Amino acid sequence: MGAFILRRALLGVLVVFGVLVLTFVLTRVVPSDPVSQWVGPRATAAQRVAARGQLGLDKPIYVQFRVFLAAFVRGDLGTSLASHQPVSKELRAFLPATADLMFVAVAFAVLLGIPMGVFSARYKDRRPDHIARVVAVSAVSMPTFWLALLLQMVFFRWLHLLPLGGQQSQYYSVIQPVPKATGFLFLDCVIAGNWGALVDYLQHLIMPAIALGAGTLAVLARMTRSSMLEILNEDYITAARSYGLSEGVVLWRYAFKNSIGPTVTVLALQIGWLLVNTFLVETIFNWPGIGNYIATSVVTLNYPAIIAVTLLSAVAYVILNAVADIVIAVDPRVRH
Repeated sequence: MGAFILRRALLGVLVVFGVLVLTFVLTRVVPSDPVSQWVGPRATAAQRVAARGQLGLDKPIYVQFRVFLAAFVRGDLGTSLASHQPVSKELRAFLPATADLMFVAVAFAVLLGIPMGVFSARYKDRRPDHIARVVAVSAVSMPTFWLALLLQMVFFRWLHLLPLGGQQSQYYSVIQPVPKATGFLFLDCVIAGNWGALVDYLQHLIMPAIALGAGTLAVLARMTRSSMLEILNEDYITAARSYGLSEGVVLWRYAFKNSIGPTVTVLALQIGWLLVNTFLVETIFNWPGIGNYIATSVVTLNYPAIIAVTLLSAVAYVILNAVADIVIAVDPRVRH
């Protein structure tokens, strides 16, 4: 098991290094003028020369890459061209909102998608299976931005049940703000005992979480169904039923436990995909997270911020994929 984990770790380091090289090359190839963004359009020639030295653009390309690599190893993600603040500091400010949104979206997808797949396999080619397949195919086929707009139209404009966007209503964000103890608004509301703000926050969270997690729900449901159909045809499942075990025990203790490997792998990759896909949802719902931050950075050509979020996504993919491989490798057959 140790050798297996070591191989996965080395492979992950290699992937991250490849992403580092690719992002560095692309930022040098794409036509842009970071000096003008740094000092402004009215800077003098002397100020522009000084800015090039401050940004390290006056050094040879291999020296720039060495500095870039060393800074990444130290956890230095560069300085924002727009605010002149460390990008890592800005990411720490936006990360809690995205983490809350992703956690609820993943919980929504797992708690509904996996049981949907299990019961779809149990009632294969019957009404529950048909309903589950229609829901899954519809969810995975519908673009995220279209689902987000549809949810806004139904639950805000027609039914008047949920707020249009944002993280909090104006009353709790301006008049009665919640003290920031952890940066995670859910925990801050609980620590402060402000239950009205907590309910308001959860109401703002429902639509973005559904829009973000719908695609993952569909993928998990389809993958679970496919894996379960193979397992339910095995001889030991037939034997378990012949022993008089309840159908619930056969489904969850015997069949699902042995079919969870592909589902875990897909879930890990989907979580990484959600981190990338948040910019659509956060932009539509005006959610103050990393997605909204990167969307603004793309419009303003803030390359350090774009590179930082790209590397963050790559590292998240590598870690999640490695965790999924390690979980599956508990089975010795996978390791060998």
